[in-house]
Amino acid sequence: MFIDQFPEHQRQDVIDRFEKKIRHDKRTKCHMWNGQILNGYGRFNVHKNGKTVNIHAHILAYELEYGERPKGVYLKHTCDNRACVNVEHLYTFQTQPNTPPEITLKQFVIQKINKFTNWIYS
Repeated sequence: MFIDQFPEHQRQDVIDRFEKKIRHDKRTKCHMWNGQILNGYGRFNVHKNGKTVNIHAHILAYELEYGERPKGVYLKHTCDNRACVNVEHLYTFQTQPNTPPEITLKQFVIQKINKFTNWIYS
């Protein structure tokens, strides 16, 4: 994302607008997105150079906290809640050939356990 390229006052405006759309769930520790939702994911509009860019809210949260993600690095929710923008619930991964992009963490762990179990008993 290009948020680091914004002037400080504009960056602060983005942060202020972003934070107004978050509700904290004390039970799950999720930071629930209360703005626009598309396919379960929070969406957020960023304005730069007269253009409006609609981005995933969890990606913006991650990049505000840690900086821009390297190319080919993706984010997944450990909570399996697409509307969550809590950066502590996000982890990075790189896609591998023939890996479905929408696999959940739970499915991933089960697949790895099954693969390991099959290897032991074969």
